[in-house]
Amino acid sequence: VRAGVEVSVESGPTLCHSDELISYNSIVTVHYTAVIDESSEAGEPGKIVGSTRAGAYGGRGKPLSYLSGHGHILKGWDVGLTGLCQGARATLLITPELAYAAADQAQVDGVPAQATLKFDVEVLGVRQPEMFEQIDSNRDGRFDPDELRAYFIGQNLHDNNAPVSDMFHLLDKDRDGFVSWKEFDGPKGKEAPKPLSTTLKDEL
Repeated sequence: VRAGVEVSVESGPTLCHSDELISYNSIVTVHYTAVIDESSEAGEPGKIVGSTRAGAYGGRGKPLSYLSGHGHILKGWDVGLTGLCQGARATLLITPELAYAAADQAQVDGVPAQATLKFDVEVLGVRQPEMFEQIDSNRDGRFDPDELRAYFIGQNLHDNNAPVSDMFHLLDKDRDGFVSWKEFDGPKGKEAPKPLSTTLKDEL
C-alpha cells in the first residue's frame, strides 16, 4: 500500500533491469481498464468507466503512452506504477484524492466525482527517453529556453541563465524561439518522437 494507492502485482516480473523499470522520466506504454470500485461512495460500483482494450467500454485496442513523473496522468498512476517492471500486470486501487477528487475534472473526463477507482493495468513497454524527449517536457516536438533551463536544473547541472541562453541560441538555428527535433544535434534517437498522451481524457 502506498499513500492513497493500493498496488497488487497479479502477474509478470517483480524484479527487472533498470531499463525495464518504471521510474521518473520513463516513457511507459500500457493497456488498462478502469472500473468504479466496490468500496466507492460515488458512482455505480463495478461500472467500467474507461479502457484501452478493444471491446471494453468502446476501447480501440490502442495502448496509452505517457511520461512518468511529470503529472501528465492521474497522480495515483505515478504513485502506483512507479517501480513496476515491463511485463507486469497490476491492480491499482486509487482513492479520489489521487484520482478525480475535483468535480469539474471528473465531469470533463466522464468519471463520477469522488469515485474510488480500480485500474487493471498491463505494462507493455518501458523505455528511457533520449535527451531531446527529456528536454521537451510538454511533448509538442520542440522545446523553448524555459524547458532547456528546467532540464538542466532537473539534472542538477548549472541553472545560470547566461550559459543556457547561449546554448539555446546555438541550437535554435532558424531563430524561431524553439528547437525542433530536426535542429537538435544532441542525443535524440533515429526518428522524431511521437506525441504522448498527456491525460486520460481521450480514453476515459
